[in-house]
Amino acid sequence: CSYYLCNAIEFSGIMGVFMTARIIGHHATHNISRYAKEVAPFVFKTLAAIAECAVFFLLGTSLWAYEHKWNAGFCAVTMLACLVSRAVVVFPISAFCNCFRRFEKIHSAIQVFMWYSGLRGAIAFGLAVILHGQAEEVGVSSENASIILSCTLCVILSTVLIMGSGAPLLLSSLGLDRPEGGLDELILSC
Repeated sequence: CSYYLCNAIEFSGIMGVFMTARIIGHHATHNISRYAKEVAPFVFKTLAAIAECAVFFLLGTSLWAYEHKWNAGFCAVTMLACLVSRAVVVFPISAFCNCFRRFEKIHSAIQVFMWYSGLRGAIAFGLAVILHGQAEEVGVSSENASIILSCTLCVILSTVLIMGSGAPLLLSSLGLDRPEGGLDELILSC
């Protein structure tokens, strides 16, 4: 219901669903049985794993399901733009948050890992697929829509496969792989 309401007033439906989940999550825990409180996390983790598998299945099959026009230069510029824009967001917001934190500041090593590990793109892929299907209706050539879809896949696969594979090495080199500090402290403080 919140998704449709947000769409009707031209707000982000995803944010509507997110806010509804936060509000219901806060209030629902007081109104469910003890058994449901114990079982719910396992059910939701299972549903999340199934949804993640479905997304990766869709990504994998889309390599063959759509006509692709690969443009290496465009993909490289897009990847660079994603990395730069992520840095422009993560580091200043972390610095701003640190201004108001007396304890448990977000250290530079954690900021670097947040910058590195934040790129994926399931929403961007969904939008690229919609654009690919409705390209002519919105005034985009089908060739450009294919280039955008291919580039989106390239960025997603690069961030998941290459950057995801490099995450343990980066954690180790930043000193965040030790259980006595770093990332564990940040997770526990949230």
